Amino acid sequence: MNCVMLLNFLVKNSNTFFCIFIYLITFGELIVGVLSAYDDSRLIPASFYKSGSNLYNDDERPVHSLYLSSFYCDVFEVSTTLWAQVVDWAEKNGYEFDEHWEKAKIGPSWSPAPKDHPMNMVTWHDSIKWCNARSEMEGLPPVYFEDLDWTIIHRKGTKTLSNVNVNWLAPGYRLPTEAEWEKAARGGRDGNKYSWGNVLDGSKANYRLSGDMFDNASTPVGYFNGAQVIQNQTNSFAGHLELPLDMANDFGLYDMTGNVSEWCWDWYDPYWYGNPLASDPDSRGPASIPTHDIVGGTRVLRGGSFQDYFSKDSGYSLRIAFRYQKMPQSAQRHVGLRCVRTATPLYSWIYAKDYGNDWKRLDWFGCFFEHKSGWIYHSRWKWLYRSTDGSDSTWLWHPKLGWFWTNLTIYPYFWIQDAGGWFFLHKDSSDDLLIYSVDEQVWSSVSD
Repeated sequence: MNCVMLLNFLVKNSNTFFCIFIYLITFGELIVGVLSAYDDSRLIPASFYKSGSNLYNDDERPVHSLYLSSFYCDVFEVSTTLWAQVVDWAEKNGYEFDEHWEKAKIGPSWSPAPKDHPMNMVTWHDSIKWCNARSEMEGLPPVYFEDLDWTIIHRKGTKTLSNVNVNWLAPGYRLPTEAEWEKAARGGRDGNKYSWGNVLDGSKANYRLSGDMFDNASTPVGYFNGAQVIQNQTNSFAGHLELPLDMANDFGLYDMTGNVSEWCWDWYDPYWYGNPLASDPDSRGPASIPTHDIVGGTRVLRGGSFQDYFSKDSGYSLRIAFRYQKMPQSAQRHVGLRCVRTATPLYSWIYAKDYGNDWKRLDWFGCFFEHKSGWIYHSRWKWLYRSTDGSDSTWLWHPKLGWFWTNLTIYPYFWIQDAGGWFFLHKDSSDDLLIYSVDEQVWSSVSD
């Protein structure tokens, strides 16, 4: 059964399908390509990348190699429209925000999309609460909590949160760590000043006097999509003579240079890159306010904005490696946000509800007893072994079927490795396991 046949089969047999998975079997290995139904986000794959720069500012040194797990990143900066939609829901559901956001500037009346300009006038504090609200509004687990047990969702106030207040495995929305932001911005091109290379002109990004029709103001999110209009201006650097190109980077993200600066999660530490912890896998910045911080703790901003010049005096602040900082309670017209989501494995074992005595339940998989050895006893499957190799595997081993693969999106469909095909579990059978071969279109019984 080829991928197209499988896709058609699954779509015809599913009433709700939030993600479409294409499965390619190569040398007995399951390779999963994801086409997310969240069209406004892109998967940033797990890998090493090189962070920083040795050529400019001291706080960007040294360049260091860093491994980050996969995560999803929004294609666009959060727009004023999206912000307002979430706040409208949030304020009816226990959230509180300060008054700054109400002063956000939308685009001019002649803009092709006045309300699709990036959100601005948002504090760091409101940004993380807004991420939680967006998660809850969309039915995702929130990320930020006020207590260390992750029971009190952060919905109000300006409580100082640190890394321990974050459920990093939850698939809800959050601000990117500084490392995640830089990796996403580079688009897989280490060492460049910008995601497209090392030469800047007005046809590529929105910055001060760059020549776009919104000079000294934001453009609509994703404006530089190949249809941008550029005029001759002080800092356009002949960009008006360039053929406009779609400036999404190689990950498919827009406005990683210019437009508005974007809040990141991390405390700002000018010496952080020299700290060995900065090279730890999935580094999330300082665990607390750096002891040498004399202003009480600032948070990182990245990306530059429409207010930034291309100049040596500013440290060439439009470069990807440039690090900026502000107090978390500050709100300005050139500061906004972009969301990311942890690419939590979709089987989501971590969300199994605990019923005591090692019995648990996943809404999609049912009840099971889990032993620390990796064996589980399932109410329908009986004894199964769950792979615990640390590779986010979703493989299970059954004494009769051998290794098979499934997850919450496709279950009760599953792939059996030895059979080399897709099957369907009859979930209501009261006797032996009844499974249906998608290839052979026959039912068979699997006895204990």
